[in-house]
Amino acid sequence: MRRQEGDWLREIGRREFREGGRLAMVATRMVVLWKDRVRKSMEGMGKEWRGEEQRGGTLRRTPTPTGRNF
Repeated sequence: MRRQEGDWLREIGRREFREGGRLAMVATRMVVLWKDRVRKSMEGMGKEWRGEEQRGGTLRRTPTPTGRNF
């Protein structure tokens, strides 16, 4: 599971670094910030945050059409 996300980010990185690399950093930060927000909102609802592994890896492995992992 972890490897697939790495490949996905690396592929974006390769594509974008050829064109300046700024977008790759933004995309990576968006994923990180979004995961952080999900974790905080789940804690706010009183649910215990478990890692992606126990939730079937859905946060990692489904890229949306916009290219972000949701």
